[in-house]
Amino acid sequence: MRLVRSAGHAVDIQNYIDNTGVQVADVVVGFIELENKSKQDIADLIASTPRFDYYCWNLYARVSQWYEQDKQHLKSRLEALHAIERGGNEMAAIAEMISTAVLRRHLETMDRLDIEYDFLPRESEILRLHFWTQPSR
Repeated sequence: MRLVRSAGHAVDIQNYIDNTGVQVADVVVGFIELENKSKQDIADLIASTPRFDYYCWNLYARVSQWYEQDKQHLKSRLEALHAIERGGNEMAAIAEMISTAVLRRHLETMDRLDIEYDFLPRESEILRLHFWTQPSR
């Protein structure tokens, strides 16, 4: 990217933010099902945990083990995915809060590495704008 820019070419850098996917749903499930945390509990944790992204990574691993223990637990993942994609509900609000907090940690890391993005398209916005919907002919 830097070489292309130094050669005089215009370059736009983007990072597609998958804030509605399985990993986000699994972390939401972990907070709700394994840790019995409310939206406010999670907000408090975000505010008090400098390495919240690491916390989420560890929780994600625990949720994966929880799914392995009983395949019926996978229903929670599916419910979370549908709620997050639908939006306008408590689970979607929790997912938004978590994914934004993790994104902030990511951007802090990239800043330390002197890496910047021009665009941060979020999957939730693309879904809600029906970006991929084909117009009727």
